[in-house]
Amino acid sequence: MGFKCNDFRCQACGNVFEDVLYTDEPNPKCPVCGGDTTALIGGGPTNLYQQGMYPYPDRGLGLEVQSAAHRQQVCRERNLIPVDGSFDVNRDMGVAERQRQTREEDAAYDEYMADVKTMMTPDDIKQIYERGRRHQRRVA
Repeated sequence: MGFKCNDFRCQACGNVFEDVLYTDEPNPKCPVCGGDTTALIGGGPTNLYQQGMYPYPDRGLGLEVQSAAHRQQVCRERNLIPVDGSFDVNRDMGVAERQRQTREEDAAYDEYMADVKTMMTPDDIKQIYERGRRHQRRVA
């Protein structure tokens, strides 16, 4: 014996409410007036994305998605891997791993360049050497 979740409308007062029943139970009475109810068929899909209905609010992304392409674009911009049934571990994780490696390489390069800016050049070393030689001549 299973369950069903339906929206119901009261035939007397028009109240609309949701109820969960066993599949073989009769429609419930209206909680407002106690009148007979009618089940509303097709009260709307619970997951609009899976139904392919656009636009719909995507709570995970925090915006209203206009199309499948729009959702993929937003995921790419945010470096997210969309979980939409077409997830390929090797392909998608490979992309994520390459992006991570690129970020690490970029950080290492930036650190190296910061060090290079503080390194002495051969001209700097030559100037220091010359100053030292001049100082030694004065002392002698």
